[in-house]
Amino acid sequence: MPATPQSLSDSATCPGISWRRGCPSKLRPAEAARRAAAEVAAITFRAAATDYVAAHEAGWKNEKHRAQWTSTLATYAYPVFGTQRW
Repeated sequence: MPATPQSLSDSATCPGISWRRGCPSKLRPAEAARRAAAEVAAITFRAAATDYVAAHEAGWKNEKHRAQWTSTLATYAYPVFGTQRW
């Protein structure tokens, strides 16, 4: 089925209409899900945990809490599944 023109208002009211009409600029939902899963799968547990600590350490009351998180992850979590991709 060839792509058909669509108005901006059509795509605003129904986000899924683009791929149904064959718009080449939009990904089909299944393809978008596969790409998102591939990006997430490329992250190791160690990288995700490091990012989490960096993002949340400002909310912890003192330096001791950051050190506890980092130490606990390094001692118990990283040796078991630190290099696993999630």
